[in-house]
Amino acid sequence: MRRTFRAAGWTKEAHYRRGWPVPGGEPLASIAYAILRSEWSTGTRVPLVWEDEPTTA
Repeated sequence: MRRTFRAAGWTKEAHYRRGWPVPGGEPLASIAYAILRSEWSTGTRVPLVWEDEPTTA
């Protein structure tokens, strides 16, 4: 599914830790993908920087 989103021009916009409720179990992580209207209409992608802050304290 994620490969299909990327191939269609969508970009990973969010990663929700423990954001997907599971009846009778621990919540799971989920990921949100989106495409900006300007990206869709021009066929270009806006660069996204995920490593913008350190992961350790």
